Amino acid sequence: MRTFEIEIIEGHDPSSYFWFHPAVLKKNKEDDVFDVKLYADEISIEEDDILHFLYYFFKKYFDTDLEYNVKRDYYDISRAVPAEFEWYLEYNFYTYEAMERMLNEIDTYAYLFENDYDNPLTDELKKSMAPHFNYISDDEVINLEEYIQKGYVPKEPDRAEKCMRENIGCAIDFYKRFTARIRKMMNDNPDACVIAIMGP
Repeated sequence: MRTFEIEIIEGHDPSSYFWFHPAVLKKNKEDDVFDVKLYADEISIEEDDILHFLYYFFKKYFDTDLEYNVKRDYYDISRAVPAEFEWYLEYNFYTYEAMERMLNEIDTYAYLFENDYDNPLTDELKKSMAPHFNYISDDEVINLEEYIQKGYVPKEPDRAEKCMRENIGCAIDFYKRFTARIRKMMNDNPDACVIAIMGP
């Protein structure tokens, strides 16, 4: 069975990664959107890892009423579509308070995975994580293209669950490193008002 580390890159990776910055926002009086000032402190996480391990939390804690999220670059007051988490080349803003609540919940899941793996509270998050473990558990899938063509279905589904259980330490390790790094980012930049997250 292959083992792996879910990577958190310090700085900016311009390829298929999400980027995290502390930021301050100032309303532009001319067009009523916010000008974004990003701080230099930055990390990058690959989008597949976002999808399988973090999107569950990003979607839950995304504030659709937060003015920063409502009035982004594409803002049109006549739009009937509410703000939502954007995957590609658009900022998603989380206040420090919301981010701390999210990190606390991630810590809780990491604890449960480590000490009570079969707790039903983890079932929904495991569904998000499953495609990742499906991929690494299926020896016949040799690259991402084949993985996608197979529709995320392993030849032997039980192997995927076994793989997740055996390798859950990789997810626990990632969650602990992620929450520690984001807390450091907020502590090191107390004058910023949000964490800005943008996809590739």
